[in-house]
Amino acid sequence: MSEGKTLLPLETRDTNLRNTYGAPDIGGRITRRYPHNVLRKLVLIIATFWTISACIQADPPVVVQQDSDIYVVNCVTFEQKPVELVLYCADAGQILTDIKWSSWTGTEAIGYGTSTTNDCEPNCAAGTDVVTNVDIKLIKPVTSAEGRQVFSQIEMQYENPQPSGVMDEILDLPTDILR
Repeated sequence: MSEGKTLLPLETRDTNLRNTYGAPDIGGRITRRYPHNVLRKLVLIIATFWTISACIQADPPVVVQQDSDIYVVNCVTFEQKPVELVLYCADAGQILTDIKWSSWTGTEAIGYGTSTTNDCEPNCAAGTDVVTNVDIKLIKPVTSAEGRQVFSQIEMQYENPQPSGVMDEILDLPTDILR
């Protein structure tokens, strides 16, 4: 307060000279006073805005894409998640059928199905089919001559031995369709 000024009682002061919260202002000045709770809310709003904007600008989390743009060559076609896959296109000596895929990503595909393999005894024309359940894993993606991503190998684990006696097998797959 400055010396020499006399304050009038509150009821005689001009009510137009009130600060933001209705309290009379000393000396007739209009000032804005922010109570602590308003400042806290303002700081909280600004901090929240900065946090949200930082999250928006941050790199998004890596998500494994289930339906990747990757194929497997099934003799004459590029296919995704085939339910049937011919492993020997020349004579259909081994066919995987009833395939169910639990995962199909850009790096591998995992599934299970039924393997039917010709035992070629006494020869392939007179051979009988050996049928067994099989776990399947497609691996090693490469780029085909046509520019498509394709799996180049298959890993198989059989429930029963194959005609060759194996229970586990890794085969190279064609990477381009037959023409």
